[in-house]
Amino acid sequence: MWVLITIGSIIALIVLMVLVAQIKIKCDLCKKRFPWSIDKQEKQELIPELKGSSSFGYRYGHLCPACWSKLKMRSCVLCDDDFDVEKNEGALLFYNLKENGVELGQLKPSSFACPLCVRKSFRDRCEICRKAFYRKDNKAGDLNENDVLRLIKSERSDRDKMVPANAKWVKEFERVCERCFEEACSELDALGYVLRGGGWIGGTKSNSIDGYHLAKTIGSISYDGKSCGRPEDVSAILKRDAVLAGGNAFVNSRIEGHVEAIPETYLAGYSKNGNPYYKERYRNNRWYTGSATAVLLATEKADREGRGEKGRSKKGEATGSRPQRIVIDGLNVCYWGDSETPDLSIVLDVASYLVEHGITFIC
Repeated sequence: MWVLITIGSIIALIVLMVLVAQIKIKCDLCKKRFPWSIDKQEKQELIPELKGSSSFGYRYGHLCPACWSKLKMRSCVLCDDDFDVEKNEGALLFYNLKENGVELGQLKPSSFACPLCVRKSFRDRCEICRKAFYRKDNKAGDLNENDVLRLIKSERSDRDKMVPANAKWVKEFERVCERCFEEACSELDALGYVLRGGGWIGGTKSNSIDGYHLAKTIGSISYDGKSCGRPEDVSAILKRDAVLAGGNAFVNSRIEGHVEAIPETYLAGYSKNGNPYYKERYRNNRWYTGSATAVLLATEKADREGRGEKGRSKKGEATGSRPQRIVIDGLNVCYWGDSETPDLSIVLDVASYLVEHGITFIC
């Protein structure tokens, strides 16, 4: 009995809802009648000028779909083209520009802006220079795919320590503007040249390398991880760290071996009853760590070229001899300016000068 009453109530409610939905009301704009269930009255909330004029809180108490489809077309503040106001993203763009310190101009939170213009106008803040740039021009993905950067990351291993100069590159970039991307690629090209052996002088346990003198002491570098199973692996990491810090050699290197006895259980055999029994033994785990001082070394000849000095005779007169071929020490030349990081443009200027004067060179 109760089941029949419940089913009957549900059916009656459905019928009532259908009847109510068919009730027709008059549109306040075109004066035509339309079903109450498709009233677009609340859509006026999207257009500030249509709010607050009637007892319903909107200019039009009732609004049919046909009239709303005409009212909702608005002009984009950026391109002046008409678009559907239900897709308005003006407020998103306003707060994006405000957050990134961009001049807002005529843009307001209530402004109408089409999605296409908003996508073109969105800004991000470059994580290198901290300046705003167009999001569509983000070069972070291209920078992360740079061959030299990938080489640096592939040799990272599990170092427990990292000098600040190295931390600049051992990361995944997310927001990079085009200008910083180009500058980073130039700097990485210079680093890659040395990392692959060009301009690298070497590493030593002593405090100097024959034929070179100290031009600049950069600082201490070290590796304290456990992944290097050979001394050569530590030397490779120290070389990489020295180059990233701006050097072309390291001195006073010290590489230490470490051994750790690690217990492990193994199957020793089976009893007369066929049951397995185990014993414990120790396995030696060996690894190497190291430290050194990253330096920038130079020859006397490189110093004279860097200062722009010419060969002089004892009486102070120019010798007048024309060089047949010049070798450019790329890393030293990169530091002729005041910058603490390699500047590839200096090398390019020197190369251009030599080409202009017909002098053969190698770099």
